[in-house]
Amino acid sequence: TGIQNNIAGEKTFTDVVRINGILALYSDLNTASDANIGGNITASGDLIVNSTSVAASGIRKLKFRRDSVERGSLRFDFSNNKTTLQSDGTIEFLSGGETSALTIASNQSATFASTVTFSGDIVVINGATFGSELGASNTITVKGAAPFYTFQNVAGTRLGYIQHNGSNLVLNADTGGLRINQQTTINSSLTATDGIFSDDVFIGNT
Repeated sequence: TGIQNNIAGEKTFTDVVRINGILALYSDLNTASDANIGGNITASGDLIVNSTSVAASGIRKLKFRRDSVERGSLRFDFSNNKTTLQSDGTIEFLSGGETSALTIASNQSATFASTVTFSGDIVVINGATFGSELGASNTITVKGAAPFYTFQNVAGTRLGYIQHNGSNLVLNADTGGLRINQQTTINSSLTATDGIFSDDVFIGNT
């Protein structure tokens, strides 16, 4: 109450600051409590959340609210130096202007708009779906009680899979057969009996 539109010097507030218009700061603004701003913040310098008065286990947030309900936040946890971006809905990362690069839905599924490059290992704990090429310069690891790779067409129909069931490595083709088109060395015996292959096995260049 009674605060002028232009604050030319350093001001310190120990109570809640509410601003319904544009706030132009030409020096430091220190608030020991919450600052609720209904308009824009334009800063020619840094916007700093100071940790000098925050406990080692404290968390500070930049909150986004609608109808007094928090819908998202950018928070920092001083106990482990962790930054968290939180949203009640979708989180979208843009690049090259307004082009969507990464979208994370509320069900925690993530969609990359283009190529994803991994310089280290890829570890899949539960499930992962790739709509395009997957490339890695190191190891791809799939963990589970009976881990497997599934191959699907664009309609989502399974065409085949590779699975280790805990005892054997299983290659299964739901559509067509198994083909080995290049020279292959088998260091142990190859047994073909009923129950091993559910379809034909082709070994050759055609």
